[in-house]
Amino acid sequence: MTSKPTTGDPTSPHQSARALGSRLTNPPSPDALNEFERDGAAVLRGVLDASWIDSMREAIEVALDRPGPMSREYTKPDEPGRYFGDFFLWQRFEEFRTFMADSPLPELAAQLMHSQNVFFFYDQLLVKEPGTAAETPLHHDLPYWPMRGNQIISIWVPFDRATPESGIRRIAPNRLSRLPDLYAHVFLRSLEKLHNRTFLAYSI
Repeated sequence: MTSKPTTGDPTSPHQSARALGSRLTNPPSPDALNEFERDGAAVLRGVLDASWIDSMREAIEVALDRPGPMSREYTKPDEPGRYFGDFFLWQRFEEFRTFMADSPLPELAAQLMHSQNVFFFYDQLLVKEPGTAAETPLHHDLPYWPMRGNQIISIWVPFDRATPESGIRRIAPNRLSRLPDLYAHVFLRSLEKLHNRTFLAYSI
């Protein structure tokens, strides 16, 4: 999600959090906001109630049976388990669109970015079954996004209980003061890879 100093169209999927109204019943604490400002990441619990999680778990099962044109199986044929990825599901499934537009997440993004408006970029689904050997390599999201700026946020939502044993997301703290150098570095590398035709815009 990104923020812009313009008013969103309430009929568009790229709509503003203010136009959606307040749905965030458990806003981030001052400590969480400070953590996000300092490290560029924060763990927030209790943002979504069980009804959202249950609805999306059912929607994910449907999406697994109906992969889109940009979906990818990351598990090799001779490896155990399944590691599946898909993108832009909100364009094909009403449940994903509702989750994107009507859940508390847009307002959460607005509060974290101190913005009046939030514009949706894309959604991504990753499913890793128990016993899967394939690992997600350490990476940075910026080379895969056609945008730049400090008010860009990615929200990761686990739909199963996330533990060190079952799999959790690990994030290296980032200092916003280093972003200009980081942007220059990753965009130059992306252009080089694109020129060599080895850059996949939607790989992870």
